[in-house]
Amino acid sequence: MPLFLWVAPRINEDWDINGGSKPSKNLIHRPIRRLLELSHALVHVHYQKCWPSVPTGRSQLGNAIDLSDTLIGNYFDGTKKLTLRDYFNVWQALCRHFSPANRDPVDFPSCPVPLGIMAITWQETLIRNSSESKLNSFVLIDEGDYKSRWQRHRINGAGQPSSGDVDWPDWLLNQSVSSDSVRSSQSSGRSSSPRECQYSS
Repeated sequence: MPLFLWVAPRINEDWDINGGSKPSKNLIHRPIRRLLELSHALVHVHYQKCWPSVPTGRSQLGNAIDLSDTLIGNYFDGTKKLTLRDYFNVWQALCRHFSPANRDPVDFPSCPVPLGIMAITWQETLIRNSSESKLNSFVLIDEGDYKSRWQRHRINGAGQPSSGDVDWPDWLLNQSVSSDSVRSSQSSGRSSSPRECQYSS
């Protein structure tokens, strides 16, 4: 699976970007939020041998890594930046939470540093906030184009990729980058660019 898409900016599925109602908050799910949700799920399945049924919430994640709900919310909405060192500490805390008591950290699964780097990079480059730290604009990845390029690179590098043996949960597989309204506008030619969608408040 092209895992980097799971840390790309994702538009709120309840938002019709072409008009109509707009959610009062969480217009997009930012890369850092998606990184933390994905990391929680990866550590959960490693130790519990099953995927969480839904993405982790702020309180659940805060309890797992011993951070306040407010601080987790600040990471989720971009008010507070996450550094790569912060991410490593979050990963270690998740491993301590889910692993058997007194487990040596050397036995923890390796921190997926590339996911952290990509989420931090995309949050810094694809999202712009106003001076009041409110969402000003963002750019969405063209999901179809990305997957097509990823597939070609896989074939060129290692031949036809197998389907793998990971039983990914539905809530991960169904996390499209764009909402239905954005995808329909792009397919009908109403978008100014086939590879991006930008919104300014």
